[in-house]
Order: sequence, then structure tokens, then C-alpha cells
Amino acid sequence: LSEDKLTPIKIEILSPHLNLNRTLAQNYSGVNNKHLGSKISLVGLGAIGSQFFMNLSRNGFGIWNLIDKDIMLPHNFIRHASTNVENHMALNKAKAISHQANDLLDDPEFSKALDANIYDIDKTVLLDSDIIIDMSTSIGVERYLANEIKGVRKFSSFLNPVGTDLVMLSEDNLGLYPLDILEIQYYKELLKNPKLSNHLTFEQEGRIRYARGCRDITSKIPQENLSIFSGIAAKAFKKKIIDNEANIDIWRIEDEFTVTKNSFKIDDWNEETVDGWTIFINKNSLLNIITPFRSSKLPNETGGILIGAIDSFYKKIYIVDTIFSPEDSIERPTLYIRGIKGVSQKLEEIYEITNDNLKYLGEWHSHPKNCGLGMSGDDKIQFAELKNEAKLKGQPAIMLILGDDDKFEVYLDNCE
Repeated sequence: LSEDKLTPIKIEILSPHLNLNRTLAQNYSGVNNKHLGSKISLVGLGAIGSQFFMNLSRNGFGIWNLIDKDIMLPHNFIRHASTNVENHMALNKAKAISHQANDLLDDPEFSKALDANIYDIDKTVLLDSDIIIDMSTSIGVERYLANEIKGVRKFSSFLNPVGTDLVMLSEDNLGLYPLDILEIQYYKELLKNPKLSNHLTFEQEGRIRYARGCRDITSKIPQENLSIFSGIAAKAFKKKIIDNEANIDIWRIEDEFTVTKNSFKIDDWNEETVDGWTIFINKNSLLNIITPFRSSKLPNETGGILIGAIDSFYKKIYIVDTIFSPEDSIERPTLYIRGIKGVSQKLEEIYEITNDNLKYLGEWHSHPKNCGLGMSGDDKIQFAELKNEAKLKGQPAIMLILGDDDKFEVYLDNCE
């Protein structure tokens, strides 16, 4: 058979496959978001943080700084996104998950691990970010970000102690409602919503000691909860960075395997500066409530207890709620003496529901119509007593006096 009579046969690759990269990950995930290339700093690469990050990594979403000082221990692999026990045991959590994501997308620049405490890293790393997400489950970290890092939009997300609820606090694009304000309102919402009264309850029987140190304790939280919540967190995050609004959201897994969502309108706050302290007073749950209460009691004076939180490091006071005048109080046109009936029980309930994050701050009372907001002789005596009590607790003494036309005056003594 002569060679020139042979029929040529074309050879083609039957099933070509391209190596996975960020662009392909975005295409396969159907992600079309103007923040795809945003510089994102994520603080906390534990159970929820690592799985949240890997969800977005598989979307090819963002360019990341991963910040965490902890190392991988045996019990971490039950709920961490890394399952590479052989190579990641005792490795820094941020480095472990950064390697995993970068290898997945074949991109060494996709994420960078910072094996450091957030307080020790160069602030420019955070200030150069487009978005910062705190998943450290640390109030200290969240307060640090709120007070020290300005001009960058921030989020904070965490699970409740038993892993049935996911919380996401989202700053607005302009930073009008920083994380610390959202945190304090979040505690207030737990008080106002009976369905959330058990949100911060700890189950001691559900805790496990994994080593001999005093803090070597972990909780019994099933991986499926982390899978559900990390997915919700990733999806919510992508939506919220487009919306540019401040939000407080709580998702809960119910007994019938459904997820319910509670979202709360952000409250308005009044900001006062007194003796070097910044005092934030919630208009919705305090000022707008005590003003009509005063009117209902006229011509008598009335009052109650101030509930809120104190940040001594940043010298901030947040007043969010009140216990109204107990029924054994003395209310007269020129005299008010606050009673005690039921107060201890109400305070104990507040401490329990908010896990001691909201507490007794001080006292408020009203003045009669056409009277000023200055302290009377009796007010000065009461304030002196407040100062003595506050000094024992190591906190400022606070008194608020309410008068006509929604006007009020805050008195504060730092007891230093």
C-alpha cells in the first residue's frame, strides 16, 4: 500500500481541562460583584472564619490578609476548614488556610497570612484594606477596630456560645454606625426580644477540656451548624458590601432544621462629651421612652435606673435602656426617691440575658415643668452617694436629669 493513498486522520484532545484559577472560580460560581478584587482583611481564622474564607475563596472573591496568632490543634480539625492533619498540625491557622486557598486557585498572591496578634501588626495593613471582617469572637478586637481603624468599612460576625445562632454586625459605608455602637444595640435587642432571651446562654455540660490549661476548653458544636452558618455569612457578606447600609442580623437554626432571621433597624444615638468621656445615649430605647413617661407623671417628678455599658479604655459610656420608677418610689412635685421593689430581679435578668455586657450605670430623674436642669440640693446628696458606690465598682458615677422640651443634662464623675 502506497503512502500517498492513506487517508489523513486528525487527532484532537477529547476533553481539555484548564487549571483552576481565580477567573474560572468566579465563572463557575456565577459571581458578578464589583467588589471581586477588593482588598479584605479577615481577623480570626478559627471554625467560622476559616470556613467563611474558603467559601469566598472558591468564589475567587477578594485579595486577602488573614490575621490570626493561634495554631492548629487536634480538636480544631473537627470544625476548621483545613482537614490536612498531617501538614497543618501545630501550624499557624492563618498560614494553614492561606496555603490551602492559594494552592486551590494556583495563585500565591490570593491570600497572605499574618501570624500575629492584631494589636501588634502594622496599622497600615488594616488601613489599606477596602473591607475588614472580624471573626475573632473577641470584644477587644472589635472595639480596637471600631476605635483605631477609621475610614475602612468593617464587619463583625460570630456564633453564640452553643452554636445555634449566627450574628453579623455590618457598618454602613460612611461609618456613621461603628461596630461598638452596633454591638451595644445588639445586646439591647436581646433584652427586647423574648425569643432571643437564651441567645447568650452557656451550656456547661456541652463544654470539653482538650488540654490541661485553664483556658483549654472548647464547646460541642456540630460541623453541620458551621457549614450552614459559614454559607449564610459568605452570602450575606457579598450582598451587604453592595447595599452599603448598617445592619444587625441574627440567624437561628430551629429544631425543625429551618433557619430564621431577625434583622433590626439601627437606632439613633445622641452623643455627649463630659469630662473627657464620650457618652452615647440611645434615642429609640431611652430618650424617646423616658420623655413621655415624665409627661405621664407630671406634676410629680419621676425617674429610674440607667442601663448600658462602659468602655474604660476608650472612655466611652453607652446608655441604652432603663428600669422605670419602681412602684415603691416616692414621686412628688418637688421630690423623687427611687424605690427598690423588683429592681434586683430585673437587673439580674439583664445580666443573664446579655451575659453581663449590659449593667447598672446610674440614675435618672425628672424635674418639674419650668425648672432648670441644674442639680438641686437633694440631687447633690444623691450624686455624692452615686460617686461612692461607683468608686467601689471602678466606674464613673452617672446621673441624668430630664426637663422640658426633651432637654436633659448628664452629670458624670470619674471618681479618679
